[in-house]
Amino acid sequence: MQAAGLLHFEEMINTIKYSVDFFSSPDIKDNYNVLIDEILLLGISFGGSISLLVGSEENKIKKIISLCPITNFRQHSKDPKIPELDYSNLYELIAKNYADSIKIRSREEWTNVCNGNSILNPVDYVEKLKDKEILLIHGKLDEEVNYKKNSGFF
Repeated sequence: MQAAGLLHFEEMINTIKYSVDFFSSPDIKDNYNVLIDEILLLGISFGGSISLLVGSEENKIKKIISLCPITNFRQHSKDPKIPELDYSNLYELIAKNYADSIKIRSREEWTNVCNGNSILNPVDYVEKLKDKEILLIHGKLDEEVNYKKNSGFF
């Protein structure tokens, strides 16, 4: 069974931006008492990375909660002293098992993401995040993304 729509990275970002615009529209905002100045974006894991990226680009988002994100793909799983899951080997798994929901165009594209050579690298947007209220939460026992990498995000 195929999902209603395939999500690609740009589509994930655009869907969030569209949702913010939708809830900001006068009809919705006024009829449903949407507090447009109080938009908070929440993301977990990869979604935590996406939330930081979108929050950096979207002025209407004032607050971000990011749980266990990768904040710098260029450093992720590169230090042998810090145990982390190497996502570069997951392309085949995602392409095979999640093809109905997540679309990765090519192994090259996935490699670029894993190496921090794509738009999906939150550390590249730190300057744009300075005026946002951000709560970054990360557990010390996370074996996939080491919390130490996020301690120096700002």
